[in-house]
Amino acid sequence: MEGTEGPDRIQGGDGAEALLGLRGADTLLGGGGRDRLYGGAGADSLDGGAGDDSVSGGAGDDVLAGGAGADTVFGGSGDDTIWTSGADRAGAVEIIDAGSGDDFINLTGGGGLKLSLGEGRDSIQLWTIGAGDGERVITDFQAGDGGDWIFLLSQIENQLPNQQGDSLFRTGHLRLVQSGEDVLLQGDRDGTSGQGASLTTILRLEGVDATSLTRSNFRYDPIVSENITPTMTGSLHATMRAGSTHVVRPDELGFTDPEEADVSFRVDPANGVFVTVAGVTTSSFTSAQLAAGQVAFSHYSPFHTHIQFGVTVSDGNSSASPALFTIDVVPADFQAIAQDDSFVLTQKDTSGNVFDDNGAGADVDPDRPLAVVAVNGAAASVGQWTKLPSGISVRLNSDGSLTAAAGENLAAPGSGAANTYLSGSFTYTLAGGQTATADVVVVGIDDDDHVRGSAGADRLHAGIGDDTIDGGGGGDLLYGGKGDDLYILRDAADQLVEREAEGQDRVLSFVSVALPENVERVDLQGTADLDATGGDGRDFLIGNAGANVLDGGGGRDRLKGGAGADVFLFSSAPLSSEADRISDFEGADRIALDSRVFSGLAKGELDASAFHLGATADDGADRILYDIVSGGLFFDRDGSGTTYHAVRFAVLANHAALTADDVVIV
Repeated sequence: MEGTEGPDRIQGGDGAEALLGLRGADTLLGGGGRDRLYGGAGADSLDGGAGDDSVSGGAGDDVLAGGAGADTVFGGSGDDTIWTSGADRAGAVEIIDAGSGDDFINLTGGGGLKLSLGEGRDSIQLWTIGAGDGERVITDFQAGDGGDWIFLLSQIENQLPNQQGDSLFRTGHLRLVQSGEDVLLQGDRDGTSGQGASLTTILRLEGVDATSLTRSNFRYDPIVSENITPTMTGSLHATMRAGSTHVVRPDELGFTDPEEADVSFRVDPANGVFVTVAGVTTSSFTSAQLAAGQVAFSHYSPFHTHIQFGVTVSDGNSSASPALFTIDVVPADFQAIAQDDSFVLTQKDTSGNVFDDNGAGADVDPDRPLAVVAVNGAAASVGQWTKLPSGISVRLNSDGSLTAAAGENLAAPGSGAANTYLSGSFTYTLAGGQTATADVVVVGIDDDDHVRGSAGADRLHAGIGDDTIDGGGGGDLLYGGKGDDLYILRDAADQLVEREAEGQDRVLSFVSVALPENVERVDLQGTADLDATGGDGRDFLIGNAGANVLDGGGGRDRLKGGAGADVFLFSSAPLSSEADRISDFEGADRIALDSRVFSGLAKGELDASAFHLGATADDGADRILYDIVSGGLFFDRDGSGTTYHAVRFAVLANHAALTADDVVIV
């Protein structure tokens, strides 16, 4: 299941499923099967649920949880928060790769675990000092100043007998033991003065020397006593509008620290809100950044709600218990956006809707249903007939539905009134929003015709209407006129003539064809090896059962090869705004790139070193990039260089397993 470019919420079922979030702050929830979750860009929230799942956050500050089962979790880039319960089957191991960034890992369970922290200063929060059902191993813990953190949840720490606010190392609740090249962090629930518990291994730190661990790696020095923990102050409350950003004030999130140290804050994940510092999403910030007005809470939903989340303050040596911060989110008031419209209607089809995409995009209102409140500036004209100077009458209802009528100003249908039309325009205003202009053309029509030529060279005119024009044999000249026409081509010398705004036209061709302007679709017929070439608009090219060469030309085209070993040729300069969509790349199909516009690529088979899986180049040799998750196919003129950026020129809708062997330079 695949999301959109905005924030999505996707819930999996009981089977094994793939959930793709793409861009935006997404929420992906796996079901009971062996699921694969990929958040993509944005601050995402992913939970694998039951089953042995694979959870990948991608870019952004994500919140990740594998759920029940022996899961694999990849944090990716960004400051991520990862919840792990450990594998819940005997002998199974949960695998965590936190990735780059300052990550926060909650170890809540006792099952087997293998944890790689990756780059950045990462924090590990222990919810118990008891032993688990399996070994918990950290493969790359960074010791010493500026290294990684290990600390115990404050609520658990306060429940330990004989602790009395002192260092857990001093009271014997924790100790470090060198075991070969590794360090064991061991715990005793009642400390050295207790009689009931015994030491158990909590964590194994691979490749770490115990003498290199310092106060910087714990709340307190493992050898000497710690400093005094800072205390959270302030109102711990804010009010903001839905979908807005609120700059946090020191009186809302203050602190006191006896040592007057520079403190840092960490925010627990919360649905509906994320933290930014100077516009960059994060989960932690410093007191200096708070005082400078750089810290903000951003609400990413158009809906109002009541949000609570934990905030922890730390002076680098010890941290206070998380304090509960409350945000009251009040309703947003986003302006409705009205887009201009262009309608070409006929006497038989006189309806439309101004809310739809009629050339400039669809109308949008993020926080209320769309509604028309005025026509030509008059509220009373909504739902009433309005006569335009050209003679057209229009009626626009509050739900955006439009009806146009020409009355007696155009001849009746069936009269042969070809090439006759009326045009006019009016304005409409949305509730709480903008005003847009709608242009309306009403075209006179005659009957829908079926015109067929002879075996020789014919000149055929179909006139207005949805016509079928079959030239027959010989090199024919075919005029469809206004309407959605169907052309049948049987001779390579056939020529089509269509003018702009004369309908959505289609070609059934038994010969190779290059679409003329204003003809949008071709379906190749039969089993012969035929070629089809599009124009500069948005074309739809469909192959037959043979081996076809399909070249969309300029514009954002759709290509479907069908059966046979097809070649999808790209001969126009790659532009992200004109990426073609290939619906069925499979089997022996190939991608062909014109060396004249894909600069720097030598003719012949694509060199394997120039092909890279992913949306960004890995090194300077990468030229053709393929992101199998989105299906995007990119051209990067200088690879990892900074002079040129990767340009998406195609999308493989079926997410085919593309390799360098599938690409040829011509």
